[in-house]
Amino acid sequence: MSTTATVEPKSQTKATASIEDQLRKWYRSIPDIRGGSLRKRWLKALSRRSMKAAVAAKCEDCMAFEQPEVRRCTIVHCPLFLYRPGAKKDNPVEQAIRAVAESLLSSDSEP
Repeated sequence: MSTTATVEPKSQTKATASIEDQLRKWYRSIPDIRGGSLRKRWLKALSRRSMKAAVAAKCEDCMAFEQPEVRRCTIVHCPLFLYRPGAKKDNPVEQAIRAVAESLLSSDSEP
């Protein structure tokens, strides 16, 4: 019985090591507050377990890891604005954003 080991090219090994270094460095930069919930959410997002966690992690990253600021976000041109934690479909600002987006979509599709 022989076992065949898969050998990765050196360039792929270097790229993988670089990615691992970047991810570990970023993980250490996430504040260890709220019982580590920020770090847990980030890991859940990277492991593709939750799209909701990915959006929340990106929003918290954008707002310097200040969760209350995510709910008060005013960056209406952000593609995640309507999906951020605390977003409400009946909010007048969010309704206006959707109306503008629909208008722009329909004007782009006209000949």
